[in-house]
Amino acid sequence: MSIKIKPLFIHYKSIPKAESKGLKFSSTPLEQRKGGIWSQMKQARGEIQWDLSAISTHHKATWADIESRLMKHTMRHLPDYTPRRATMASAGDKLSGIRHDLKMSILYLMQSYAKKEWAMVASYSSAVNTHYLAYHIAVSGLAGKGIPEYYNKENIHCGYHPIPRGERSIFSRRKKPVKK
Repeated sequence: MSIKIKPLFIHYKSIPKAESKGLKFSSTPLEQRKGGIWSQMKQARGEIQWDLSAISTHHKATWADIESRLMKHTMRHLPDYTPRRATMASAGDKLSGIRHDLKMSILYLMQSYAKKEWAMVASYSSAVNTHYLAYHIAVSGLAGKGIPEYYNKENIHCGYHPIPRGERSIFSRRKKPVKK
C-alpha cells in the first residue's frame, strides 16, 4: 500500500534578488601563478561577490514553517519521537540528518535562484524533492506504514522517479507537451 503525498511547495516569486557587492580578484601575484595561458586568464578574471543576507533571513522564515509541518507529521505517526542532534561523539537520529539535508538543499536552491544560476536551480530542486520524499519514507518506515510517493510521481523529478533531461523543466517538473 502506498501513501500519496504532495511535493513541497516553495514560493519562488517571494525569494529576494541577490545584490552584487562587487568583484573579487585572485590574491596571488601574476608571476607566482601556475599553469598555461588559459588557466592564468581564468585566474585573472574576477568573481562576483553576492550579498545573501536577505536570502538567509527569508530562508530562516520559510524553514521554520516547513520544519514545523515536518515535525507535526512526524509526531502524528511517531508520538514518542524526540529529535536528537548529531555530535562529534554520537550520531543523531535518522530523521535529523534528513531534515538537515533538506534544509541545506532549500537554502542552496534559494541562493541559486536569487543569483539566477539556472543549472544549480535544476540540481537543487531535484535534491529538495528527493530529500522531502526520503523524509516521508523514513517516517513511514519507522512507523511501520506504507511507502509514500508523490501524487503525480510521473511528473516530478527526484532520485526515486527520474525524468530524462530533455523532458523536464529547471524546477524538476515534466514539461507540458506543446501542440504545433
